[in-house]
Amino acid sequence: MAYDRHVKATLSGTFRNASDEPLEIFSYGLSMGRVHGQSGTENPDFTGTKWADIRDLLVEYHTGSDMSLNSRCVLELVKFADVGTDGRYLSPPLEFPIEDGGGDTSATYRYPFQVAAVMSFAQVGVIHPARGRWYVPAPMFAMQTDGRISLENAQQWNDATAILIGAIGQRFFDDDDYTHWWPVVASRKTAVGNAQIVEVKTGRVLDTQRRRRNALAEGYVSSILPDPA
Repeated sequence: MAYDRHVKATLSGTFRNASDEPLEIFSYGLSMGRVHGQSGTENPDFTGTKWADIRDLLVEYHTGSDMSLNSRCVLELVKFADVGTDGRYLSPPLEFPIEDGGGDTSATYRYPFQVAAVMSFAQVGVIHPARGRWYVPAPMFAMQTDGRISLENAQQWNDATAILIGAIGQRFFDDDDYTHWWPVVASRKTAVGNAQIVEVKTGRVLDTQRRRRNALAEGYVSSILPDPA
Protein backbone atom coordinates (compact mmCIF):
# COMPACT_ATOMS: atom_id res chain seq x y z
CA MET A 1 0.00 0.00 0.00
CA ALA A 2 1.02 3.62 -0.48
CA TYR A 3 0.93 6.62 1.80
CA ASP A 4 -1.49 9.43 1.29
CA ARG A 5 0.43 12.61 0.56
CA HIS A 6 1.06 14.44 3.83
CA VAL A 7 3.32 16.88 5.64
CA LYS A 8 5.68 15.65 8.33
CA ALA A 9 6.53 18.25 10.97
CA THR A 10 9.74 17.48 12.84
CA LEU A 11 11.02 19.21 15.97
CA SER A 12 14.74 18.67 16.51
CA GLY A 13 17.50 19.96 18.72
CA THR A 14 20.12 19.00 21.27
CA PHE A 15 20.47 18.13 24.92
CA ARG A 16 23.11 20.47 26.37
CA ASN A 17 25.22 20.59 29.50
CA ALA A 18 25.63 23.46 31.96
CA SER A 19 28.26 25.01 29.67
CA ASP A 20 25.76 24.96 26.78
CA GLU A 21 27.72 22.30 24.94
CA PRO A 22 25.68 19.76 22.94
CA LEU A 23 25.61 16.25 24.40
CA GLU A 24 23.04 14.39 22.31
CA ILE A 25 20.43 15.03 19.64
CA PHE A 26 16.67 14.57 19.74
CA SER A 27 13.75 14.77 17.33
CA TYR A 28 10.04 14.07 17.41
CA GLY A 29 7.34 14.72 14.87
CA LEU A 30 3.72 14.89 13.84
CA SER A 31 2.07 14.27 10.48
CA MET A 32 -0.71 16.40 9.03
CA GLY A 33 -2.59 16.36 5.77
CA ARG A 34 -5.91 15.97 3.99
CA VAL A 35 -7.88 13.30 5.83
CA HIS A 36 -8.30 10.14 3.72
CA GLY A 37 -11.39 10.20 1.53
CA GLN A 38 -12.00 13.94 1.89
CA SER A 39 -11.99 16.52 -0.89
CA GLY A 40 -9.69 19.49 -1.33
CA THR A 41 -6.06 20.10 -2.08
CA GLU A 42 -3.20 17.82 -1.08
CA ASN A 43 -0.61 20.53 -1.84
CA PRO A 44 0.72 22.15 1.36
CA ASP A 45 1.77 25.38 -0.41
CA PHE A 46 4.76 26.28 1.72
CA THR A 47 4.65 29.89 0.45
CA GLY A 48 1.77 30.76 2.81
CA THR A 49 1.95 32.08 6.38
CA LYS A 50 0.03 29.13 7.81
CA TRP A 51 3.20 27.13 8.40
CA ALA A 52 4.80 29.88 10.45
CA ASP A 53 1.66 29.89 12.61
CA ILE A 54 1.93 26.12 13.11
CA ARG A 55 5.65 26.49 13.87
CA ASP A 56 4.74 28.92 16.65
CA LEU A 57 2.29 26.41 18.13
CA LEU A 58 4.94 23.68 18.11
CA VAL A 59 7.58 25.93 19.70
CA GLU A 60 5.14 27.02 22.40
CA TYR A 61 4.37 23.36 23.11
CA HIS A 62 8.05 22.44 23.56
CA THR A 63 9.00 25.49 25.60
CA GLY A 64 5.81 25.99 27.59
CA SER A 65 5.11 25.34 31.25
CA ASP A 66 2.48 22.66 30.58
CA MET A 67 5.10 20.24 29.24
CA SER A 68 7.75 21.35 31.79
CA LEU A 69 10.67 20.04 29.75
CA ASN A 70 14.25 20.63 30.80
CA SER A 71 15.66 24.05 29.86
CA ARG A 72 18.77 22.33 28.46
CA CYS A 73 16.66 20.33 26.02
CA VAL A 74 16.91 22.98 23.32
CA LEU A 75 14.67 23.01 20.26
CA GLU A 76 16.74 24.29 17.33
CA LEU A 77 14.74 23.53 14.20
CA VAL A 78 11.15 22.99 13.11
CA LYS A 79 10.92 21.37 9.68
CA PHE A 80 7.93 20.72 7.44
CA ALA A 81 8.39 18.13 4.69
CA ASP A 82 5.97 17.41 1.85
CA VAL A 83 5.89 13.60 1.73
CA GLY A 84 4.64 11.68 -1.31
CA THR A 85 2.94 8.32 -1.66
CA ASP A 86 6.32 6.54 -1.69
CA GLY A 87 7.38 8.13 1.61
CA ARG A 88 9.94 10.43 -0.02
CA TYR A 89 10.13 14.21 -0.01
CA LEU A 90 8.45 15.82 -3.01
CA SER A 91 10.39 19.08 -2.60
CA PRO A 92 12.97 20.62 -0.30
CA PRO A 93 11.50 20.94 3.21
CA LEU A 94 10.50 24.22 4.78
CA GLU A 95 12.84 24.85 7.72
CA PHE A 96 12.55 27.33 10.58
CA PRO A 97 15.63 27.77 12.81
CA ILE A 98 14.55 28.38 16.40
CA GLU A 99 16.16 30.68 18.96
CA ASP A 100 15.61 30.35 22.72
CA GLY A 101 14.05 26.92 22.31
CA GLY A 102 14.81 25.50 25.75
CA GLY A 103 12.16 23.87 27.90
CA ASP A 104 10.41 25.64 30.75
CA THR A 105 11.98 23.81 33.70
CA SER A 106 15.48 24.88 34.70
CA ALA A 107 17.11 21.92 36.42
CA THR A 108 19.58 19.14 35.98
CA TYR A 109 18.42 16.18 33.90
CA ARG A 110 16.14 13.92 35.91
CA TYR A 111 16.44 10.90 33.61
CA PRO A 112 18.85 9.56 30.96
CA PHE A 113 18.43 11.09 27.51
CA GLN A 114 16.62 8.06 26.08
CA VAL A 115 13.76 8.37 28.60
CA ALA A 116 10.75 10.09 27.04
CA ALA A 117 7.16 11.06 27.67
CA VAL A 118 5.02 9.21 25.12
CA MET A 119 1.67 10.34 23.75
CA SER A 120 -0.31 7.89 21.62
CA PHE A 121 -2.75 9.03 18.95
CA ALA A 122 -6.06 7.21 18.43
CA GLN A 123 -7.52 7.42 14.93
CA VAL A 124 -10.94 7.44 13.34
CA GLY A 125 -12.12 5.00 10.69
CA VAL A 126 -9.33 2.43 11.05
CA ILE A 127 -10.12 -1.16 12.03
CA HIS A 128 -6.48 -2.25 12.31
CA PRO A 129 -4.71 1.05 12.97
CA ALA A 130 -1.04 1.78 12.57
CA ARG A 131 0.59 3.00 15.75
CA GLY A 132 0.64 6.77 16.08
CA ARG A 133 2.73 8.33 18.83
CA TRP A 134 5.53 10.71 19.56
CA TYR A 135 8.34 10.65 22.09
CA VAL A 136 8.76 14.00 23.85
CA PRO A 137 12.29 14.40 25.26
CA ALA A 138 13.61 15.38 28.69
CA PRO A 139 10.58 14.90 30.93
CA MET A 140 11.06 16.48 34.33
CA PHE A 141 8.11 15.20 36.35
CA ALA A 142 9.17 13.03 39.26
CA MET A 143 8.59 9.31 39.38
CA GLN A 144 6.33 8.17 42.21
CA THR A 145 7.06 5.34 44.62
CA ASP A 146 5.21 2.92 42.32
CA GLY A 147 7.67 3.62 39.49
CA ARG A 148 5.27 5.80 37.51
CA ILE A 149 4.60 9.52 37.15
CA SER A 150 1.50 10.83 38.88
CA LEU A 151 -1.91 10.73 37.22
CA GLU A 152 -2.02 14.52 37.46
CA ASN A 153 1.27 14.91 35.59
CA ALA A 154 0.17 12.49 32.88
CA GLN A 155 -3.06 14.43 32.51
CA GLN A 156 -1.13 17.69 32.20
CA TRP A 157 0.97 16.32 29.34
CA ASN A 158 -2.09 14.80 27.71
CA ASP A 159 -4.09 18.01 27.86
CA ALA A 160 -1.21 20.06 26.42
CA THR A 161 -0.85 17.64 23.50
CA ALA A 162 -4.57 17.52 22.78
CA ILE A 163 -4.74 21.33 22.82
CA LEU A 164 -1.81 21.48 20.38
CA ILE A 165 -3.41 19.05 17.92
CA GLY A 166 -6.74 20.84 18.13
CA ALA A 167 -5.09 24.22 17.56
CA ILE A 168 -3.25 22.94 14.48
CA GLY A 169 -6.50 21.49 13.14
CA GLN A 170 -8.21 24.82 13.70
CA ARG A 171 -5.54 26.61 11.65
CA PHE A 172 -6.38 24.36 8.72
CA PHE A 173 -10.14 24.61 9.22
CA ASP A 174 -9.96 28.41 9.14
CA ASP A 175 -8.36 28.26 5.66
CA ASP A 176 -10.97 27.58 2.96
CA ASP A 177 -8.45 25.57 0.92
CA TYR A 178 -7.53 23.28 3.83
CA THR A 179 -10.79 22.64 5.68
CA HIS A 180 -10.27 18.86 5.49
CA TRP A 181 -6.69 18.91 6.73
CA TRP A 182 -5.90 17.77 10.25
CA PRO A 183 -3.08 16.15 12.25
CA VAL A 184 -3.10 12.52 11.13
CA VAL A 185 -1.45 9.17 11.57
CA ALA A 186 0.13 8.66 8.14
CA SER A 187 0.61 5.00 7.28
CA ARG A 188 0.87 2.70 4.28
CA LYS A 189 -0.03 -0.35 6.38
CA THR A 190 -3.77 0.31 6.15
CA ALA A 191 -6.24 1.34 3.45
CA VAL A 192 -6.74 4.62 5.32
CA GLY A 193 -3.49 6.42 4.57
CA ASN A 194 -4.15 9.65 6.47
CA ALA A 195 -6.23 8.74 9.53
CA GLN A 196 -7.52 11.71 11.52
CA ILE A 197 -6.30 11.86 15.12
CA VAL A 198 -9.35 12.01 17.37
CA GLU A 199 -7.88 11.19 20.77
CA VAL A 200 -4.62 11.55 22.68
CA LYS A 201 -3.60 9.00 25.31
CA THR A 202 -0.76 9.38 27.79
CA GLY A 203 0.28 6.65 30.20
CA ARG A 204 1.95 7.01 33.58
CA VAL A 205 4.89 4.79 32.64
CA LEU A 206 7.81 6.63 31.04
CA ASP A 207 9.14 5.08 27.86
CA THR A 208 12.52 4.94 26.14
CA GLN A 209 13.76 5.75 22.66
CA ARG A 210 16.99 3.90 22.08
CA ARG A 211 18.29 6.08 19.26
CA ARG A 212 18.60 9.06 21.63
CA ARG A 213 21.75 7.62 23.16
CA ASN A 214 23.51 6.52 19.97
CA ALA A 215 25.74 9.61 19.91
CA LEU A 216 26.94 9.23 23.48
CA ALA A 217 30.61 8.29 23.60
CA GLU A 218 31.03 5.17 25.71
CA GLY A 219 33.73 5.11 28.38
CA TYR A 220 34.60 1.74 29.85
CA VAL A 221 36.38 0.78 33.03
CA SER A 222 37.67 -2.73 33.58
CA SER A 223 39.23 -4.91 36.24
CA ILE A 224 41.67 -7.75 35.69
CA LEU A 225 40.88 -10.69 37.91
CA PRO A 226 43.83 -12.07 39.86
CA ASP A 227 45.00 -15.63 39.37
CA PRO A 228 44.04 -18.02 42.18
CA ALA A 229 46.62 -17.90 44.98
